Amino acid sequence: EGVRTTEDWGLDHGAWSVLRHLYPGADVPALQLSLDRLRSPEQHFNLAQKLKPLRDKGVLILGSGNIVHNLRAVQWRGNPEPYDWASRFDEAIKTVILDRDPKALVGLMTEESPDYRLSVPSVEHFLPLLYIAAVSDDKDRVSFPFEGIELGSISMRSVLFES
Repeated sequence: EGVRTTEDWGLDHGAWSVLRHLYPGADVPALQLSLDRLRSPEQHFNLAQKLKPLRDKGVLILGSGNIVHNLRAVQWRGNPEPYDWASRFDEAIKTVILDRDPKALVGLMTEESPDYRLSVPSVEHFLPLLYIAAVSDDKDRVSFPFEGIELGSISMRSVLFES
């Protein structure tokens, strides 16, 4: 699959900013995946499914990003309401997750969808969810520890799959 390892740099802010709260003593080994933007959503999904056996070995698989992450549309002043497109896309993702159809996330990642184009102008914040959903199991409990859209265009929805 063209996967290779490197130690040329440390953890990305999306990994360490979460891990430092979960494991403040930094006493847990971590392996970070870089996400190749040249791969299709389908290729990412298929690669992610190959990680699923790690769960049986007790490995925590953590994804960090934002479902809706449009910095160009951020409204910095006041307490803005979410854009309609941001709310629709965030809710569509929630529905797919609750329907236990992780492959359907791939179908939502289409340039023909204006809500997707506006919500996900670049995939690096969205792809981690695709990986986490791909390794989930129908028997997992799913919850949303936090839901909300900040600054009009940043979804803060958290998704937790627990076995």
